[in-house]
Amino acid sequence: MGIRKVLLGLTLLLLWANGAAVAADLDKGLQAYKAGDFKTALSQWIPFADSGNASAQSNLGFMYERGHGVPQNYKTAAKWYTLAAEQGDIIAQSNLGGLYDGGKGVVESDKIAVKWLTLASKQGYARAQSYLGVMYVNGHGVPTDYLRAYMWWSLGGHNGDSLATQYKQSIATKMTPAHVTKAKKMVSSCLRSNYTDC
Repeated sequence: MGIRKVLLGLTLLLLWANGAAVAADLDKGLQAYKAGDFKTALSQWIPFADSGNASAQSNLGFMYERGHGVPQNYKTAAKWYTLAAEQGDIIAQSNLGGLYDGGKGVVESDKIAVKWLTLASKQGYARAQSYLGVMYVNGHGVPTDYLRAYMWWSLGGHNGDSLATQYKQSIATKMTPAHVTKAKKMVSSCLRSNYTDC
């Protein structure tokens, strides 16, 4: 019994130490990226991305989307974003939604764009919430719905996206006071439910 506890303790310690090392190496890649040292960022992230780390995959997707340190390649960006998005990475989900909206590296599909943007939005990612509001106001992949656009822009603003707040104020001028009140109730319901009732 005592040996099992010791082994369990050692296993947990090794997992924690491994997790700390991964985080340090990922951070080293991030610091290199911020400094414009894309070669070092790539060398730090590629092994982790290849082994399934969602953060590294998302970062590689961004590098390929922007052409930072690698030739710009939307198809490769979509590959890395998809791997990360399927693991729940909200930035990858949002960026993948943008690729589907624009048909960059993937077949253009507003419905698939909305799917990924919604997943990121329901995890509280302000940028995705702002983007999703645009999809609703323009009727891309979803029926045109000013109430939902207002709701997502309100949530995006609540989560720190100042552009979403500007969009919300703009759409409010095209809505009746009753619709604005209803949209505000939708925002409250969404927040109270931790994004399960949006």
